[in-house]
Amino acid sequence: MIVELLGAPGVGKTTLARTLSEYLKHRKIPIALWLSYRPAEGLPPAGIMFEVTRYVPNAIARRIARPVFETLKMASDTFGDSPDAAISEKLIHILKPTSTLSSIRLRHYIRRLSYARRHAAQASGIMLFDQGFAQAVCSLIVVASDRSTWRIERALQETPSANLFIRLMASDEVLIKRLHIRERRQSRIERVLELDLDTNLRMARAVDTVYDALQRLGRPTISIETHDYSALDRALPLLERKITELYQKLQQNELDRATPGGSLSTTSLCGSSYGQR
Repeated sequence: MIVELLGAPGVGKTTLARTLSEYLKHRKIPIALWLSYRPAEGLPPAGIMFEVTRYVPNAIARRIARPVFETLKMASDTFGDSPDAAISEKLIHILKPTSTLSSIRLRHYIRRLSYARRHAAQASGIMLFDQGFAQAVCSLIVVASDRSTWRIERALQETPSANLFIRLMASDEVLIKRLHIRERRQSRIERVLELDLDTNLRMARAVDTVYDALQRLGRPTISIETHDYSALDRALPLLERKITELYQKLQQNELDRATPGGSLSTTSLCGSSYGQR
């Protein structure tokens, strides 16, 4: 079972991913975590799937080391045409970036994401992505030359769907405050690798666009407020219930898929919301 978080920079995706993962583990729910990994954040606990857990002494080295590590891993596991390269090229073709640098960066990121996603789909239990394909589409929208609605929906249709998308929301004022705090904690070199404030806010608008497209496509979605940590705490029981219910249904579907009445519909979750103002 795949769960993806979706939200603007600074909205709390990584914080929620870590917190939700630990929350479910304490309740004996099988869950593993894939983090997109920010250079300003510390390394996660050892044992998390797909995470580079060896010590690298500074943030810049960590940011460079992980893509290299994952690319080498993909190369060692892949023979002939790579399905990860194929999906990357499709998305880049649909939402073509205006700059060569953005194209290269996103192409490699999507390939690594696709690789992790394929392996996660083969694992038992729940895999939680703090940023998945829906978030990658948001990144493409921000730099794309053509952001037509049909292109956005087509891009989403070309990606494997998660079993549940969780959108995190916060006001622009909250996002700006958090991004300023993040910036103050970073070195000058780290700041060069980050998006500027205007781009981050445009990402927030792209998230709204993608979320609406996911709902039109009938994908299972939940939306929660993350304006403060108490909102995250209040959301945890709801998320536990939704994820557990869906996981149990998927398990039952695996047992019953050979019978006519065994199919599972996840569309009943579409449009769920929590804590919206």
